[in-house]
Amino acid sequence: MQFNNFIFPAPKISYSGESKNIIWISGDEPKYNNEQTFIRNFQKFKVKAKILNNHQNFNKNSGQGIYQNSENNKKFVENQVYNQNFSFQNKNKQFNEADKENYNTCEKNGKNQDNQNFESKSQILEEKTQKKKIFAKKSPIPCLYLPFQEGSDSILIYFHGNAEDLGYSYDFANALRKNLQINVLSVEYPGYGAYEGNPCSDKIIEDCEIVFEFLTSTLNISAKKIFLFGRSIGSGPATHLASKKRPGCLILMCPYTSIRNIVKDLVGAWPALLVADRFKNIEKISKVRCPSFFVHGQKDKLIPYQHSIDLMSKCQGMSYLNLSENMTHNEFRMMDDIIVPLKKFFQNCEIRIQTGNGPNRININTMLFRKPKENSILIEQMNTQQNE
Repeated sequence: MQFNNFIFPAPKISYSGESKNIIWISGDEPKYNNEQTFIRNFQKFKVKAKILNNHQNFNKNSGQGIYQNSENNKKFVENQVYNQNFSFQNKNKQFNEADKENYNTCEKNGKNQDNQNFESKSQILEEKTQKKKIFAKKSPIPCLYLPFQEGSDSILIYFHGNAEDLGYSYDFANALRKNLQINVLSVEYPGYGAYEGNPCSDKIIEDCEIVFEFLTSTLNISAKKIFLFGRSIGSGPATHLASKKRPGCLILMCPYTSIRNIVKDLVGAWPALLVADRFKNIEKISKVRCPSFFVHGQKDKLIPYQHSIDLMSKCQGMSYLNLSENMTHNEFRMMDDIIVPLKKFFQNCEIRIQTGNGPNRININTMLFRKPKENSILIEQMNTQQNE
C-alpha cells in the first residue's frame, strides 16, 4: 500500500472551499519580473481573500514540559527545565558563514530567474524534477492564509498532522501567527478537507514544491524568510523542501524517520513490509543545512521520540531537540512545549522576524485566488494580459 489510511485517516471536512482566507494555489500562475508588475496586472480582478469561518478547538493542553537536550548524536544528557541553557548540536562549525553564502547564492539565483522569460510553475517543476507531469493544472491546492495583521517580513508554511484538515488545524496555525508574529500559510493534502483526490505521498511532495515556488518566484519572497513547520505526517513534505531549498529554518513536531518505520514500531517488522516506504525523512534530513528544531513528547505512543533522536543525529547544520516529559502525540502545552522553546531557538540561531509596516513586509492580499471554477478563468485572463 502506498498510504495507510488506518494510521493517517483523513477527517470529515471541517470547512468550505468557499470559506474566507482559503486561497487556491495552482501550478499555472504567470511569473512576473517583480512584485509591482504582478500587482499592477492583477489589480483589475480585485480578488477577495477567503477567510476560514468554521474552525474548531485544537488539542488539549496538558502536562508540564521538561526538556532534554542532545549534545551529541547518540545519547541524552540529564533532564533540565527551560530556564537552564539550551544545548545545540552544531556539526558544521562553519555554519553561519556557509549558510550565509548559500542564502546569498539562493537570492542571486532567484533574481536571475526573474529576468527569464515567462514560464508556468508546472514547466519550472518539470525541469527540476525531470517528470513529464503538469502539476496542479486541474486541481489547485487549497491553503489557509493567516497574515500577521501588524505586518511581518517572514512567512511560515505549515504542514498539518494526520486526522485533521485546514479547519481543525486553524487554532494551532493561528497560535503560531500570533505568538511568533509571522504570516502563516497552511497547506492542505489531497483527499483532506476541500481538496479532492486520494492521499498520495508523491502528490503531496509535488504540491509542497508548487507552494514554495509560488512564494519565491511568483511573490518574490526570499527563501530565508520562509520557515517550514511540519507536524506528524507533515514532517514529510517539510523535510523534503528543506533538503531541496534553503529556507530560514525547519521546525518538526513529532516527526518520523519514514512511514514504514512508524508501522514497524506499531505492529512489527513483517507487517511493515506491506506498506510502501514513503517520506524517507531519515535520508533527506542529511541534506538539510538550515537551522532545525525538533519537538517530541516522551509519551508519544504513535510515533516514538526515538524518531526525532535519529533525525537530529543526521542533521548537518545547527539543530536542537526538545523532549517534553508529559507531551503525547496530540496533547501538549502550546506555550511551554512549542512557543517558548522556539523563541529561544530563534535567538540562539540569530533568526530574526521583523514586524511593522516596513519595506520588507509581506503583503499578498491582492494576489489571492478564487475558488477553483473562477480560478481557471482568472488565470486565462492574466495569461492573455501578460502576452499583450
